[in-house]
Amino acid sequence: MDTLEAELVAAIAASRYYARRNYFLGYMVAGASVVSSILAGISVSFPCIPPQVTAVLASIPAAMIATTTTFRFEQKSAWFWRKAKRQESLLRSIRYEAVDVATASKTLSQIEEDMEQEWVSFGTPAKKA
Repeated sequence: MDTLEAELVAAIAASRYYARRNYFLGYMVAGASVVSSILAGISVSFPCIPPQVTAVLASIPAAMIATTTTFRFEQKSAWFWRKAKRQESLLRSIRYEAVDVATASKTLSQIEEDMEQEWVSFGTPAKKA
């Protein structure tokens, strides 16, 4: 059981890491979009700022929307949080409900299969289990 439990602890840590990473990437993209939009609006007021700079700043929000649509950071973050919660539930079952190794292993395999069906692909709607 120790080996399976250690594997599960590592999988939970990985799921949490990727959930946080995607969450922060989503907010960074949104923040970059807002900031660049504000800067583009302000830059128009200053004749010393070249129009090319304003054009670049104005184009960043569209690029950020394309990035968000393609990489789907928010949806992937939610997917990893769901996965972590299911893994944590199994870990508690092993630790506190005396679930045997064979049952826990089958359950972990089922979690992996179920989550694979829900994976959010690039630019496509999430798959439903």
